[in-house]
Amino acid sequence: RGQTEHIRDIVRRVATAGFVGINIDLAARDGGAAKLTDQAAYNAALGKRSTADKLSDHDATIAYLLPLTSGAVGAVGFCFGGGEVWNILSGAPPAALKAAVPFYGPQPSNYTELAKVKTAVFAVYAEQDTRISGTAPQMEEQLKKAGVPYQITVYPGVNHAFHNDTNAAGDRYNAAQAQKACRDDRMVPAVPRLALGVDHFFSSIARSASRPSSVAFDRSGTMIFGSSAFGSAGA
Repeated sequence: RGQTEHIRDIVRRVATAGFVGINIDLAARDGGAAKLTDQAAYNAALGKRSTADKLSDHDATIAYLLPLTSGAVGAVGFCFGGGEVWNILSGAPPAALKAAVPFYGPQPSNYTELAKVKTAVFAVYAEQDTRISGTAPQMEEQLKKAGVPYQITVYPGVNHAFHNDTNAAGDRYNAAQAQKACRDDRMVPAVPRLALGVDHFFSSIARSASRPSSVAFDRSGTMIFGSSAFGSAGA
């Protein structure tokens, strides 16, 4: 959870692609990732934040980001962050949130509120991550009720955190499926670029980093991104 190297690198990829990207530290009031270097301590600080507290921070982030963009904002998150994306969607998100992409995100307790959402959704699940992927049909049922563009894909042969390239190859990270999840053409009709250049955005986060690290960061954070102020085509 939090500002792991995986998430920091994704924010860098997004910026390099011409987007404005932010990853906020939801435990900042207790010192955040810079101070709480022990994962258990960080998780304890994060656990003190209620869903309402975290949504308030997400909303404030979107409000801060919006004037820096061309008017369209999206959110993407991985694991815990994927759950935060679902929480944002279930908690009456701002109208500026045009796209949301939870990667293997846990189902929120109030998931039925998704039936009211106005945001397009591309949800990524891992076949072997049965605890989370097993909730996909329920999420899809609510998105159908909402009538929004959406795509839910369960990627075969992979487990939770398969996109995280700070894991060693073979230790959950799967380069081929990570690339496919971010470049899958099936998302284009479901989330029709949203005047946001979503296809270009995902090409930017799909880049595989060539690092030999075997450090395992299975849980990551949420990132808010926006189309660059000079254009909405993902330049």
